Amino acid sequence: MAESELGQMIRAGFAEYRRTFDYGGRSNRTQFWTFAVINIGLAQAAMAIPMMIGFAQGDPRVIFDYAIGGFLAMLLFAVPYFSAITRRLHDSGRSGWWVIPQAVLLGTGTLGFLKIFGAAAVDDSLFALMFLNNIVYLGWVALLIFFAVLPGDKNSNSFGDPVASP
Repeated sequence: MAESELGQMIRAGFAEYRRTFDYGGRSNRTQFWTFAVINIGLAQAAMAIPMMIGFAQGDPRVIFDYAIGGFLAMLLFAVPYFSAITRRLHDSGRSGWWVIPQAVLLGTGTLGFLKIFGAAAVDDSLFALMFLNNIVYLGWVALLIFFAVLPGDKNSNSFGDPVASP
């Protein structure tokens, strides 16, 4: 029996996880966007479950500890994302270096989150810097989404041959 189109898309999305540390080659739109939906869902679950356990405890310090655990678990899903978006950029002839600012801004935001919410008193200047960091981060994400939506090169480019749709 032939596999359905939806089944092929889901298989293609999960196949991207096997390429977590592969920053070469290309990924077409179907592969990337199916992966993105799956990855976002899993990352949200990884963050929400520890936070729900922390809230069930009721103690603010325990809630913070579980929130940090959930946040760090969610960051693990950034690793396969960075390789997938790099391959998606390659599909349209763009360098994977476009991902570096997003990684730096995400790292800065993570450290700021730990500093701000782990402190007894909030430093207003740090909070303002983190707000600015998040605005720039969201703008960069919007730019990468724009690039990821664009069609890939129909012919071979410096990153390889076009990937057939599943």
